[in-house]
Amino acid sequence: MSDVPIVIVSANAYDKGLDNPAGIPAEDFIVKPVNVAELLDWIGRRLDITWVTHAAPPAISSEIVRRPQLEFPPPAQLEALRELIKLGYMRGILQRLDEIAAIDARYLAFADAMRAHAARFQLDAMAQFLDKGERHGVASV
Repeated sequence: MSDVPIVIVSANAYDKGLDNPAGIPAEDFIVKPVNVAELLDWIGRRLDITWVTHAAPPAISSEIVRRPQLEFPPPAQLEALRELIKLGYMRGILQRLDEIAAIDARYLAFADAMRAHAARFQLDAMAQFLDKGERHGVASV
């Protein structure tokens, strides 16, 4: 077998870790939708690359711009959504957001904010948004 690094991108989360005839290890499988940070990390490890990044511009202080508060749905809904995000199951994420929005109109802003991330396949941003909600109970939109 060649020393050329090979990555397998699969839409099936269950492919990762299964034996395969090529002998490709589990760490060389990436599940769709592709998490860019995971892919770059894999490339960096396989090609021995140290990535150089630019610092993000400073965020606008929340004290300067007051934004309306949104309400997060109940913890059981958040946990179910988090599991779908971990799997990268976009259709399931969107269905769960529809269900959350239907529970109560108070959750519409939450569902809309999450759909905006989903439209751009920003799974990490969705997970961070949920983390923020768990810490604070509400978040600015």
